Amino acid sequence: MNSKELKIESLQIEDNIQERIDVERWKNELMLIRICLSILVFMIFIFTPIYFLFAPQASTDVLVVGYSLLFIVCAIGITYYLIGYKFLSKNPKTLNVFRAVDITMEAVIISCVFFVLYQIFGGLKLLSGPVFLMFIVINLLSIFRLSFGCEVYSAVLCSFFYLVESLYIIYRDGNDCPAIYDYSLISGSGIWLKILFFIIVGVVCGVLSKKARKLIREVAIKNYETSHIKMVFGKYVSPEIRDYILKSRNAEKDGTKEDFGAILFCDINNFSEVLEKYEPKAVVSQLNVFFENMEDIISKNGGVINKFVGSCIMAVFGLGKADGENSDICDAAVRSAQEMKKMTDSMNSLWKVNNFATFDIGIGVSLGRFITGNIGCESRKEFTCLGDVVNVASRLQSKTRVSESAHVLVTAEVFRMLQDENIKSDFKQSEFMSLKGKSQQVEIYSL
Repeated sequence: MNSKELKIESLQIEDNIQERIDVERWKNELMLIRICLSILVFMIFIFTPIYFLFAPQASTDVLVVGYSLLFIVCAIGITYYLIGYKFLSKNPKTLNVFRAVDITMEAVIISCVFFVLYQIFGGLKLLSGPVFLMFIVINLLSIFRLSFGCEVYSAVLCSFFYLVESLYIIYRDGNDCPAIYDYSLISGSGIWLKILFFIIVGVVCGVLSKKARKLIREVAIKNYETSHIKMVFGKYVSPEIRDYILKSRNAEKDGTKEDFGAILFCDINNFSEVLEKYEPKAVVSQLNVFFENMEDIISKNGGVINKFVGSCIMAVFGLGKADGENSDICDAAVRSAQEMKKMTDSMNSLWKVNNFATFDIGIGVSLGRFITGNIGCESRKEFTCLGDVVNVASRLQSKTRVSESAHVLVTAEVFRMLQDENIKSDFKQSEFMSLKGKSQQVEIYSL
């Protein structure tokens, strides 16, 4: 891969990650709208009426005016959020516009609540009490927007509205209540200190937003890399083997474990002759079609392909299954062998008509325990299955090359484990056969 291709791939990865972050922001904005809707509904129908009902030193006229004003503001806010939620749900690209408008709307609603409380309780209690902390809620909610700019904008907006309303209160009540000047300008609860507090909270929340965005980015990169590894890895081994390897951290320290199952070897017996007589590119094309059809059959019957070696296929049935789950693995393996032979015959019929090469396959199946794991050196490993049962299956497949009638050979253990009587009836009488590496003859059955 040259530098230009690497740059293009890097840009594609960056676009993919940025898209995931944008989707996360969009989901968070929709979540914030739902939160604001819930708060407005709670305020207008539950909290505000009860709070105003027990409000001290407030006339009925003030309560009616205050509640009416708040009702109107909340109704406008609810209407806006309902329309905005519906529109934003269908148009994620308008996110930036809605974020700015939503922050402004939040600040306006809180300012209206602040003003209504001023009408009820008076300026002194409002400026000296903790009511100003309502503005902090906006800053805290904006963390979910994952934007430093949104946090700063929210803090500046809250500071501006609080300053304007505080100056208005001082102007209106300052002469009648001189203590307001002490609480608002001089004491530790002064306006400027509170505004500074808003700004500091906004900056801190902005930093936290950046941290959260960075964390989401790292998670997105990790998820992308994991998905990419699985996708690429799955092209070289079956998905089952891929997941088996990726979970191998739970195996023993050396990465190997004992397993039980049926091993199937399938090879093209006349492949050397085919390569000699036909164009290699055409043969490779046929071989890919052959492998694809064989893989479909093996997967359909619950087996997994361990590896392709030249024209040979090694498949495992029962890999990773508990002892109680592998009672039908022999039926699955033999059924696969029968279907593979029929499929090969069908392909040969078609290829023969088009003057292509034909394949003569042989299959060996054995049953027993074997070792699975990542075998090799530190720099390169290969997942494989090792054991006598693997060697027996390979030797049985080799024996089909010298037999004109038997294309599938299985051990006696496989035959005895078969549960389907129809499959059993297709086998010929057993015979004993000498296999390379075995000191005694092995009882086998043939199809």
